[in-house]
Amino acid sequence: MKTLLLSHDVTFRKQAERRFTTKISNNTSVSSRLSNFTKSPTWFHDLPLEVLLKIFSNFSEKELRKNIIPVCQKWRYAALKPQLWKCFEVVGGKIPLNRICYEINRFPYLQIVVLKSVHDPKQIIRQVCRCLSNLKELTIKDCEEIPEKTLINVLYSCRNLEKLNLSGTPFRGKKVFEDISLLPNLKSLNLAKNPYITIQKLTTCVLNCTGLEEFRLSKWVSLDEILKFDDQDVSPILLNLSSSLRSLTLDCSNLTTNSFNKIFTCNCLERLSLHRAKHLDGEMFAKLHRYFPALTVLKVKHASQISDANIVQLFTEGEEIMENLQTLDLSGCWQLTDNGLRCIINCCKNLNRLSLQGCKRLTSVSPLLDINLNFLNIAFNVNMDIENVENLKIKELIIDEQQEKQIFEKVTGVIVWVSRSEYRKCLRKMNMSFEK
Repeated sequence: MKTLLLSHDVTFRKQAERRFTTKISNNTSVSSRLSNFTKSPTWFHDLPLEVLLKIFSNFSEKELRKNIIPVCQKWRYAALKPQLWKCFEVVGGKIPLNRICYEINRFPYLQIVVLKSVHDPKQIIRQVCRCLSNLKELTIKDCEEIPEKTLINVLYSCRNLEKLNLSGTPFRGKKVFEDISLLPNLKSLNLAKNPYITIQKLTTCVLNCTGLEEFRLSKWVSLDEILKFDDQDVSPILLNLSSSLRSLTLDCSNLTTNSFNKIFTCNCLERLSLHRAKHLDGEMFAKLHRYFPALTVLKVKHASQISDANIVQLFTEGEEIMENLQTLDLSGCWQLTDNGLRCIINCCKNLNRLSLQGCKRLTSVSPLLDINLNFLNIAFNVNMDIENVENLKIKELIIDEQQEKQIFEKVTGVIVWVSRSEYRKCLRKMNMSFEK
């Protein structure tokens, strides 16, 4: 039967070629077109390189590495073309430095470089300066101390930087803060957890960065115990950035009402994070909606003066503004009760991430049953009844060690993280040191 079908197809094709033998204007016969049409079809592995590059440009680097490169040799060759790779990330010190430098040289079109917990990042940074003059974002996070000359080399070599994140990476010197004005396009700056930053250096830096839209200085630490980031220090910084700032993260442990008044002049803020805001007045918190009409991310941590009535007032009077919130973090705001939480849930229908860590007056998860969340933190809520926790519509959940046994038995299909107290962390470090 198979042979008959094949012979019938060949006979039909020959009859069609005899029937259409008329020449067309460009001296090519229809029979030649018909023969081309009968060739085998083109599949994905036969696509031209230009077409593959166009398709692969819609994938992230992670998707290229996991899903595209293993398919076949041709796809691997196309997926490793330098123009497809825009982001390069190194975490830890397991990868040899010469391999990292080779990869940076191999992909000259990189726009984002991320170095996290790298043992000795100096050599990698030098390679970045040599090869990536058009770099847009550079993150050097939680790395060992780097020399001032290395950072100055970055400022002179990568003039198109828009984001510079040096969180947790210490560096000394004054010239870096003076020369940061060499980056005319700089919009985001993170100087958190650097023990060598002084008030004078910080003020010089901010005054030289007039176009900043995001500024982060969380977990303020200093080697000088006398030095404190207080109201007099924060005033010139905020006054200089108030018209352009879109995102602000501050350690507010030493700030008072005067500084919070200055913060409230930054009316263009879309992201506001106030860490250790123990002096933030509850009445000021209740009026946030009047000052930040574009707010989508709000983090106010350890604000002990904020009462449940202040929270209810903010999310009722400012419902039109606060309903646009996507992220809310009230960790350590211990006066929040179930009534305030219901008010938050009724107002914020677009909420994706919610952190309620250490809100000890919360007694039930019932107010959370009517909202879909990507992330929820309920760790260290000692009075919270977790009876209906399996009915929560969440993707990620953070709990503490006491809740661990009860929740793991109930929750399925959810990523669960266990948060340890500071006491437990210290105890674990001591045990590990004794074992060594």
